[in-house]
Amino acid sequence: MKVLKKFADHLCRVYTISAMLFLLLNIAIDGTLEDTEIITKAYLLVFVFAIGFALANLIYGSKTISSFGVRLVCHFVVVTASAFLFLYLPNMPGASASSKLIMLLLFVLLYWICMSVYLAFAKVIKKAEPQKSEYKSVFKK
Repeated sequence: MKVLKKFADHLCRVYTISAMLFLLLNIAIDGTLEDTEIITKAYLLVFVFAIGFALANLIYGSKTISSFGVRLVCHFVVVTASAFLFLYLPNMPGASASSKLIMLLLFVLLYWICMSVYLAFAKVIKKAEPQKSEYKSVFKK
């Protein structure tokens, strides 16, 4: 039950943020709010992308996989694959193979830039937190 709650939390956050980013991107590309349509298919695909991203976050935060590198690679593969399969390919079915490869490489580059920033901030925050000492009962004799 705890895993399902965590998954739903990640799903809601990722979906809300990614949907808002796509709306802002759409407004930035068009330059105006007039004639800006919300396409149902696109939002459903963003939801499927958010499911993949939330699943990747669960894998990344999992304690069952002890190796950080394996968790990071799994997170990378799932996020990049879901972005490529659900955000790019359905919108550009007739694109050439070279265009698809370039977009895949851009997704990979964007992922590693974002993850590097995230890991750097996480390291700074972890160093700033006070060290927790082990609990010792004062009532035991």
